[in-house]
Amino acid sequence: MVIGLLVLYFSWKASFGVTGHVDHLDFDTKGYVAFVQSMPGGKQDILLVNPSTGDEKRLTNDGTGKRGVQWGPDGKQICYAAESREESGATYQIFVLGRGKPVQASYGSTAKESPSWRPDGKAIAYLSGGAVKCITPTGEGLPQIYPPPRKGGASTGEGSDEEAALALRVPPIDAFEWSPDGKSIAARQILEGEHAVALGQANWWSDRSSGTEEPQGPTVAEPEAALLVPVEFGARPRELVSANQVSFGWFRDGSALAVAFSTRRGQSGLIVHRADDPNLPARPVLIADRFTIAPENPTVSPDGKLVAFEVVRLDSSENRERIGIAVLPADAESPMVIRSPADVQKLRLLVRGAARMPKWSPSGTRLLYQAPSRSGRDLFVVNADGSGAVNLTKGRGDNFAACWAPGS
Repeated sequence: MVIGLLVLYFSWKASFGVTGHVDHLDFDTKGYVAFVQSMPGGKQDILLVNPSTGDEKRLTNDGTGKRGVQWGPDGKQICYAAESREESGATYQIFVLGRGKPVQASYGSTAKESPSWRPDGKAIAYLSGGAVKCITPTGEGLPQIYPPPRKGGASTGEGSDEEAALALRVPPIDAFEWSPDGKSIAARQILEGEHAVALGQANWWSDRSSGTEEPQGPTVAEPEAALLVPVEFGARPRELVSANQVSFGWFRDGSALAVAFSTRRGQSGLIVHRADDPNLPARPVLIADRFTIAPENPTVSPDGKLVAFEVVRLDSSENRERIGIAVLPADAESPMVIRSPADVQKLRLLVRGAARMPKWSPSGTRLLYQAPSRSGRDLFVVNADGSGAVNLTKGRGDNFAACWAPGS
């Protein structure tokens, strides 16, 4: 009996590692926020905090680089990208954490980023080399989402030569989000710039007949595009808007997308695109002109009535200052129009300052966001009316990749 107790004690003691006790997701996670915390020296781990109670839990203590945290739809698992050392060298891979130790779900020499659970919890999509790929939570390969694999070709794992060649003809994706029904993704495609495959003439990627790998000619008009990509094999992507910068957020019923954009000429806007009917015109929520403001990273409230977004003051396409997080009705009969700097006062700023990455709680009563701190970034929650802001991380480390647990 004594020996058994000693074994249990040392097993428990070992779970503390170098930075503290490690918890597992064997409790009711409703109300918690998961995030990555980076401490001096570069150690990064995943933590949970409950904004209502202040309760904090540590999920990892290995200190490896981490990013892209996301809850599984049942709140019992988390997926994330983390550094993994393999024979081919150190690279980011996908991990799944639940009631036990984190399990590595992907392997290979190419880095995996931005893992995201399909809404049914049976698959995880991720970015690799500008393509959106997919695996099961246990690491089994599934058909690549974008660019779509050719019929009869390989579609899983690290990819085939045919896939690689096809990917070279398609501008890369650098961000995506599953639709609530799991039948499509919204994606941001990089058409030119340091993250694009190549500079070339407009729509060069759609001309596969020439076989030219480095097409010549004028560069594309705008460097980014928002796409709606059906997961169904053979379905063609639908371009929603191209601009200097684009970002998006789904309505919770999957019927529409809120898309924010700003162009090189100073026009900006926030528009609602119907996802279920491509024949319906986009509906504007916000129109801004003449280098006044730009909306970024919109997030739609669970009831679909409000859209929150970052507000960036523009003097030029290069001179940008974040001034807060605003909220507008998502279903207004007419858009808010910003024609001059004085018009910016018409916006209702829920949060002021360089706040970023707003995310509605599943209940729609609070917003989660990050803001600069002396140590990097702190995480905050605020009530939907702008009251009761709470600093969740209080200057401890650099905190990012935050997300609400389901049902919070």
